[in-house]
Amino acid sequence: MVAALGLEVRCLTGRASRPGDVVLLAPDTRVARAGIGAERAARAARRLIDAGVTGLVSWGLAAGLDPAIAAGSLLVPDAIVAHDGQRFSVATQWRARVCQALAPTAVIGVVLREAEAPLAEPSAKAALRALSGAVGADMESAAVAREAARARVELLVIRAISDGATRALPTLALAALDEDGCIAIGGLCRAALAAPRQLAALPALARDVRAATLSLRAVAATRALH
Repeated sequence: MVAALGLEVRCLTGRASRPGDVVLLAPDTRVARAGIGAERAARAARRLIDAGVTGLVSWGLAAGLDPAIAAGSLLVPDAIVAHDGQRFSVATQWRARVCQALAPTAVIGVVLREAEAPLAEPSAKAALRALSGAVGADMESAAVAREAARARVELLVIRAISDGATRALPTLALAALDEDGCIAIGGLCRAALAAPRQLAALPALARDVRAATLSLRAVAATRALH
């Protein structure tokens, strides 16, 4: 399993992790904390493949692109579309087994789109949805999917919506994390000083992120991925 952020890993393990960690979740299940972005996700995926895994899961949060799908909704997509238009399908039987365990909470039969950068504005989310028809987006799943295809191992994607299609991401939120997915105190303080009014937008975003993490924790509690 590949996750970008510490909080995503914590939803599975219940404990803290560091960038680059590979945590043994079960005898046959490892979780790699990659950091943010395609390059880091690909590196983590290759590390797991080299360790002998037979399937890869892209796990964590996603931006919502469809206004009808609320924050906290759990996506188990059929396919991932990369920024260059390449399409990767997930393992059908694996997805069906997991969805059976998660029903009726999961949103299935949908497409996830690769985002090359954080989607800070609703207009950017709307544009990506119009381009691809996808209902959600993240920066790592396509990279994980590409490595799975190269190694000919199975692929599954489980993502929870942390910011809905109409939710703008304040500069403060974007400045809060560095590329390893760690809290960047300096960047956060500078952003707060530059735009103090954005502080008012953080509680609503925090509620959405909490809804998403609760959904991920519920998946972990089912042990459907073990």
